[in-house]
Amino acid sequence: MRTLFSILREIDAVDVPLVFKIQKQWYSIVGEDVARHSVPINIEDEVFIIAVDHPVWKTELELLKRFLIERINADYSLSCKDIKIQVSKKLIKNNYSDKKKTKKEDSVFIFEEDDINKLRKSVDLIEDVVAKERFIKIIDIIERNKTK
Repeated sequence: MRTLFSILREIDAVDVPLVFKIQKQWYSIVGEDVARHSVPINIEDEVFIIAVDHPVWKTELELLKRFLIERINADYSLSCKDIKIQVSKKLIKNNYSDKKKTKKEDSVFIFEEDDINKLRKSVDLIEDVVAKERFIKIIDIIERNKTK
């Protein structure tokens, strides 16, 4: 099974958003318990945004704010000044404990034919030519690997 990150690496998509790189290392940054209940979702205007699946985990991350800001800034050459934590059960889909058990490096995505068709339609909306070409390459690789 191919992973989205391995496909992005294959086509030299070096502009993978930094938040994906942080997500990939999230388990080692915050530990198993916190990682199973939280996921980094964005970095905007020097604010690191994290989703959690329950208010208890929001409180836990609030206590880790200073540590997380220092760690993220140091490890990823950022200048985040704050962390915003949102409670959102819908966003927590990563199972980091399974990652530890199977020692998988990346999240695995399974694409059905309908997903691929939706991706192709979405690409038509992209105006940036370089980004559009990259996404077309990604979709082609996904489609080729789906049949293997």
